[in-house]
Amino acid sequence: MKVVILSDIHDNVENLKKVMPQVRGSEFPTLIFCGDLCAPSTLEELVKFDGEVHFIFGNVDGDQYAITHRAFTKFSNLVVYGEVAEFSLGKFYGQESKESVRSESAIKKVAVVHREIFARALAATGKYDLVCYGHTHKAKEKRIGKTLLLNPGEVAGLQGKATYAIYDTETDKVKFREIK
Repeated sequence: MKVVILSDIHDNVENLKKVMPQVRGSEFPTLIFCGDLCAPSTLEELVKFDGEVHFIFGNVDGDQYAITHRAFTKFSNLVVYGEVAEFSLGKFYGQESKESVRSESAIKKVAVVHREIFARALAATGKYDLVCYGHTHKAKEKRIGKTLLLNPGEVAGLQGKATYAIYDTETDKVKFREIK
């Protein structure tokens, strides 16, 4: 299963619109968002993703109430966790049958936070296969024991290249993609 990982949109809807067509369809059943959407209106583009969207808040997300309210009333594919998320990857969105799991080794325990210092601490516990974070705006991957610590970079392109990541649960590998 391939998972899309985004962070730090900072209301750059134009860059987000460039990403969405590249990550639609059954090849990508899950999207992880690592914070800093900013305005609730930017959420409208993010939830055009075809599958499940796991969402945490960053330090500059504006109206958290409006984002959360929309998750419960308007967007059935959006799961809002607050500042920390924990979940498992490996099943296709909306399917609970055995054929939706490709292999037991492909099921991954995931944590998501916005700030790197907390992500490092979570990774150091050894409890997770993947820990995602944002905030620094720099694409980066590092192994801490068995855990892959991953920052997908920034969608906004404020501090350099605009990037996102694709994580493969089968191979436990990540690829960074530049937004052009």
